[in-house]
Amino acid sequence: MNSKYYAFHTKSYFGGPVDIDINKYQPIKQKFLDFWDKQRSWSDLTFKYESPGKNPFANILFSSKGQYEIANDYNGLGPNFIFVSDRMLEIFESVNVPKYELFPINYRQRGNIYKGYFLAFLEDYTNYVDFSNSKICYKPFGHEYYIPMKFQSGEDFSAFIRENASLLHEDGNTNLGDFRYPEIRFLDFVYEIDLLCIPFLITTFLMSDRLKSRLENEKIKNIQFFDVMGTHYKFNDYTLNLDEDKFC
Repeated sequence: MNSKYYAFHTKSYFGGPVDIDINKYQPIKQKFLDFWDKQRSWSDLTFKYESPGKNPFANILFSSKGQYEIANDYNGLGPNFIFVSDRMLEIFESVNVPKYELFPINYRQRGNIYKGYFLAFLEDYTNYVDFSNSKICYKPFGHEYYIPMKFQSGEDFSAFIRENASLLHEDGNTNLGDFRYPEIRFLDFVYEIDLLCIPFLITTFLMSDRLKSRLENEKIKNIQFFDVMGTHYKFNDYTLNLDEDKFC
């Protein structure tokens, strides 16, 4: 069981498309942006990825300042996207990472064409959360203050969201209020996962000490690790603390 996780940043620049009509690429990107805007409008704790079907990047040539093994600059396609090389994909397949959808891509660097992959992680991570032991604050629509809320499961939480989102006021707003998450307790199985993708709650992927050591042994370059205890969030006793105690 992993007891320590690291945030990481890849020292990379993975640019936009080249040799393609931007009017053809923009609708592809906009579809992803619209999807994430809709997701964010529901709750920071919900994540229901929708597959675009066939590879939307099949006929796109991207640009890059370097040849990378991993890059978490995903061109604004979504917080569940990450770029990997063939070598990194082999490493991911040998450890415990969440389910993902694989999109082969091509990119140009110094006149040469290379192959790589966008990975889009698929997990609805409300399935990760021990709701009965988490601290969730909620501000009902039209109210000024947050109140503590208790949910027994992801289904319970999602049902609450659906019910309030379906109620419309005269001004067109839904009855759904605002959530804050001071403490999120994860279920035990989560700590067997080597790469945590938790969009919206935190702004980076989290990598286990086990996977970090593997990448260091493989001499993967252009990646910088941060102890999450030194960031604005931290793990403590298998709980993600987001320093939001002021809410409720």
